[in-house]
Amino acid sequence: MPTYAIGDIHGCLDQLLGLLRSAELTDEAGHWTARDSHLWFLGDFTDRGPDGMGVIDLVMRLEQEAVFEGGFVGALLGNHDVILQEVYHFGNHDVPSFGQVGKKVGFIDMWMKNGGKMSDLERLTPERVSWLLNLPALARVGNTLLMHADNTFYLNYGSSIQEVNQNIHAILTEHDMDTIDKLEDQFAKRLEFVTAEFAQRVNIADFEGGFARAQKMLETFGGTKIVHGHTPIFRLLDRSPIEVTEAWEYQNGLCVNLDHCLYAGGEGFVYEIEDG
Repeated sequence: MPTYAIGDIHGCLDQLLGLLRSAELTDEAGHWTARDSHLWFLGDFTDRGPDGMGVIDLVMRLEQEAVFEGGFVGALLGNHDVILQEVYHFGNHDVPSFGQVGKKVGFIDMWMKNGGKMSDLERLTPERVSWLLNLPALARVGNTLLMHADNTFYLNYGSSIQEVNQNIHAILTEHDMDTIDKLEDQFAKRLEFVTAEFAQRVNIADFEGGFARAQKMLETFGGTKIVHGHTPIFRLLDRSPIEVTEAWEYQNGLCVNLDHCLYAGGEGFVYEIEDG
């Protein structure tokens, strides 16, 4: 069956609805019409855009509608989804990682500096929190390894997809402030798979081994290709967001970036996973 993936949505509900209609995955009202197709969202559903809760509600509904049509909709955990859970549970408590470097920053302040919207927090119900809590961090579709972030922090939480998902879920469930903050801090890192030449262009010092890092992820979790979001393509290629209309493949096709940066004006795209 056809299998698709969509990168970071960041609260851009209207743009998401347009992308789904254009790809013939939903109708004009946003209901599933793609029959037995499969669709994966790569995390970061809220912040920066105007309606993160609307995005969550849409994805939750599509999960149910797709099942009735013989299809499937899945969603991965993004680092902003972890931040939102931190804000929900810890509020104005100080962020431990900032305290370690002599700064006093509360979780709400940290979240808002990362694009958090109070309108989303006011609408964040226990049902929506539970949905975020239960999202997997990793998935594999055929030979394609799906993840949110282009970094290797996942290896710190297990040596199989199941183990990583279980361990990260346990951390989020336990609500230990220090442990969740450490998880989010690691989750936020990026650009670990790019070439040394590209790293030099974007001023990453002392970088090497991007291909080897990507290979290590695939050797550990299976697959022959990584598909991720997290790092806006337009910034990497020094383009306007509106010019980004397709996925960015790098490391000779070993890695594929889907972060279309809708919140900055990108038109976005839906990526078809060829080996799905």
